[in-house]
Amino acid sequence: MDTRSPAKFLETVISEHYRVLRNLVLRLTKDSEEARDLLQDTFLKILRFSSRFEEGTNVRAWACTIMRNTWLNKRSAKARRGACVDFEKIAPFLAAPEECPDDYASMEEAANGMNGHMRDALNELPRIYRQAVLLADLGDYSYEEIATLTGSPISTVGVRVLRGRRHLRKSLAAYAREEYGYGKG
Repeated sequence: MDTRSPAKFLETVISEHYRVLRNLVLRLTKDSEEARDLLQDTFLKILRFSSRFEEGTNVRAWACTIMRNTWLNKRSAKARRGACVDFEKIAPFLAAPEECPDDYASMEEAANGMNGHMRDALNELPRIYRQAVLLADLGDYSYEEIATLTGSPISTVGVRVLRGRRHLRKSLAAYAREEYGYGKG
């Protein structure tokens, strides 16, 4: 292994171990764009820390360890940042209670033709349940994303969605029985 200069060292690592590193990065990230970024970050770290490589040790294992640690650090940083959500999409649900429209007229667009019974049942829900149900069922947000948006624990979000759905089920039971023949009759 040529350790005279960091650039020569990196060139040697790339020429001898590129395929192994590329396959590992693709296995870790499962995304070609993210894989390219991680591979580039790994090569930069190899260049930067080439002086720390101990002659006589396994350079491939050293480079793979750098890549794995870089990937783990990025993954945990992404988890700490939380989910990225389009604020414009959820702004109506995050309004202060006094600013929150009671009829949620704007939800009619999001619901794509929601009938009057469903709209009325949603409006009967307490605000915290309505918010959780709308984000989960109409917005397709995960409980984790909703927890991040609302600043509530995930377990609280789950309870709110569950209670909101139960309330909707009770409110819509008679309508479903009359119109569609669903439920106990």
